[in-house]
Amino acid sequence: MASTAGIFDFRFSSVTTFLFLRTHYSVPLVSAFHGMVDACSIAVFPLFKGGSLTILWWVDSLLWCAIAGFLLFRYRREPYAGTANVAPAAVLS
Repeated sequence: MASTAGIFDFRFSSVTTFLFLRTHYSVPLVSAFHGMVDACSIAVFPLFKGGSLTILWWVDSLLWCAIAGFLLFRYRREPYAGTANVAPAAVLS
């Protein structure tokens, strides 16, 4: 499973970055999302062994990549899509 570590980094970081930008830089929401992902991994992955664990790992990776791909393709043409049109700080002050 060490060979799929790069896939996990890409899928998780792209979805986390999108969530962070889309929620107006909400660190608590991103922390809650990270905790949810860790809790699900801790609860589900130990239930499987051997080949079943490998299949679960690949299915999980493909689902995360599908989510990241959807977000990238859905918002690729919109400038500052992740930021949800946040006004610059200089305008607010």
